[in-house]
Amino acid sequence: MARYDGAGSDRDGLLHTSTATLVVFIEDETPTTETDSKNENNPFFTESDIKTSVYENAKIGTSLAKFRVSKDQVTFSIDRTSDRRRQFAIDQKGIVTIQRRLDREDIPRHHLKILAVSELTGLTATATLTVNVQDINDNGPRLLKV
Repeated sequence: MARYDGAGSDRDGLLHTSTATLVVFIEDETPTTETDSKNENNPFFTESDIKTSVYENAKIGTSLAKFRVSKDQVTFSIDRTSDRRRQFAIDQKGIVTIQRRLDREDIPRHHLKILAVSELTGLTATATLTVNVQDINDNGPRLLKV
């Protein structure tokens, strides 16, 4: 807040004063477009919501998706609160792979939160990978005793 106080005299020799108050609010605007984001050096995903399907018998190391970001110098990671069993991994090229065996009967759908942290600014971008696990006939029929 700035304040201006002014004083002066007129021909009559009397002292006249005036006061004015100027209030200025400065806000940092959140980037809303790709151009704004680049100007702010904030990384962003070129595709922030990817959906894929995989059979539950897919091999460990199978690639599921590739995430791309606006900045080259980012570190990719998976928010482990979205992958508590650590069934997935992401490399520094943004490729998500299967790290542990999947079981549709246990968890039919995974929602992974993917993070990209700028190495220059520390700013973080987030994206989501939804993995639908497809069933295979891995549980044979059981005969019931009557």
